[in-house]
Amino acid sequence: MSVFQIVFLVILLLLSGLIFIIAYGQFRERGIPLNNAYLFATKEVRDKTNFRPFYRQSAIAFLGLGFVCLFSSILVITNWDWLFMIIIALVFLIMIYAIISTIMIAKRRI
Repeated sequence: MSVFQIVFLVILLLLSGLIFIIAYGQFRERGIPLNNAYLFATKEVRDKTNFRPFYRQSAIAFLGLGFVCLFSSILVITNWDWLFMIIIALVFLIMIYAIISTIMIAKRRI
């Protein structure tokens, strides 16, 4: 492995660990929900809105992104071509989940 691959591997592993920690905090509903619904809400809306579904949505998305970084680090080590396809599929699944869960949350709020 080259020096660039080792540095890239370490960065991916650190990023993966950080994202897993964020996902854990979102599952435990600690801190602010890292979601647009919270970040762009006014103070009044933040005080009266239940953000539990947004915590769950953010946690699942961050968990998926953590696995994307983890699988990417494995890809750097092994150079397995099929793993790249799994990473791309996982990214698409995360995007589809985010869209569908946002629609479902919006339907429940109406």
